[in-house]
Amino acid sequence: MIDLQMTHAVGVALIGKLTMKYNCDLAALARSTEDLELYVDGGREAHKVLRALGHKIISFSEGAIQIMPRFLQIAGMRALLNSKLGEVGLAYHVSQAPDEMQQLAMELSIMVDQAGLPVPAIRKTLGADQRDAPFP
Repeated sequence: MIDLQMTHAVGVALIGKLTMKYNCDLAALARSTEDLELYVDGGREAHKVLRALGHKIISFSEGAIQIMPRFLQIAGMRALLNSKLGEVGLAYHVSQAPDEMQQLAMELSIMVDQAGLPVPAIRKTLGADQRDAPFP
């Protein structure tokens, strides 16, 4: 159960941070290929971090991230971001719980430091020093 929650939480930390960058305007985020690439690459890096810390990647769909081409993941994210599910499940949640998004981002940053792996997409998504910076 812990591995399932951690697998989910690292993805939420990344997409939450990007959603906040766009002030919860998911259509604007969906138009940014650069930030969607960061999300996909960051998700792959986050899985490496979790594995390095002894955790399993839980759920088939999460494991498929490692082998699914980036362009397909970006297309899927664009569809999600432009959907009612994205509006309610992502933008609304992020707008109502920015402190939760900040906490998840901070915890991911700590795990990155513990793992000691090169994770440029995660670092770029989270910003320079996540532990001291307030969530915008």
